[in-house]
Amino acid sequence: MTPQTTDKRQAEFVQWMPYILDALRELNGSATPREVYNSVARLAHVPDEKRFAKLGSGSLRFPNQVAWARQYLVWEGLLSSPKHGI
Repeated sequence: MTPQTTDKRQAEFVQWMPYILDALRELNGSATPREVYNSVARLAHVPDEKRFAKLGSGSLRFPNQVAWARQYLVWEGLLSSPKHGI
């Protein structure tokens, strides 16, 4: 694996950030993770094979990436996380 490939994979979650913001606007600013994943998938036209692809651990890659993108938005102060699961 080349360094470019590694860098691309590590930052792959960044592509979901604008869709997360759009999804939250659509959902009146508050949503559960599942609601956000579903809205992002719809808004970004994510095909099922990408939505349900698994990581080596067995967990789903897409929700994992969306969760990391959301977490970075929280760390940067662009979103709030008032309580777990919202």
